[in-house]
Amino acid sequence: MKTRAIQYVVLIGVAAVFLGPLYWLLSTAFKQPTQIYQWPPAWWPHLTWENFSLAWKAAPFDRFFLNSTITTVLGTLLKGYEFVMRAETPANRAALTMFVVAEVHPFTDGNGRTARVAMNQFMTCAGLTRVIIPTVFRDDYLTALNAMSSNAYPMPLMRMFTRAARFSRWLDMSSTANCFAALTRAHAMAKPNEARLTFDDGQLEPTQENESLSHAR
Repeated sequence: MKTRAIQYVVLIGVAAVFLGPLYWLLSTAFKQPTQIYQWPPAWWPHLTWENFSLAWKAAPFDRFFLNSTITTVLGTLLKGYEFVMRAETPANRAALTMFVVAEVHPFTDGNGRTARVAMNQFMTCAGLTRVIIPTVFRDDYLTALNAMSSNAYPMPLMRMFTRAARFSRWLDMSSTANCFAALTRAHAMAKPNEARLTFDDGQLEPTQENESLSHAR
């Protein structure tokens, strides 16, 4: 019991050493000028937001933030574009474009949609069928992107893209009714935990790890 008490005392002391300066920094941001230099120090300030307003007016922080965002995003996109254009086939470039834009897009919401628009722009320019990622295929899509992002492992992205491209070519787009009938047969609009993407385009499911994205053409 005594050892446990000593451990707690040590942990509290270490926490105070690390958290004390952080608290002082944050509390000072809310202090009035007279409180910052007074002695003994004011540990609990009279909260005021005036300091933030004055700091924002003293320097063009909005422009600083905008410049940093533009420089970072555009710089990364340009580097990513170089990476994309080194790919051998239009399908490869489309898949890599989807990955790069999803990684660089500065907002959580909308990055997937923006990435797929960019991907299909490459597909359209190459005269290839635009790729649809159905709802039931969402987990495969996210897992593939995560494998590439976290582990630099491209094979799941290749398999996912190839299967999505095959599904998109299989869809009967001759009429709205035929399209929705095909989507229903494939379970495309089901949730990932409810069904599996199912369609028969006459091709065997890929079994080799070294399958190529060129099959998506």
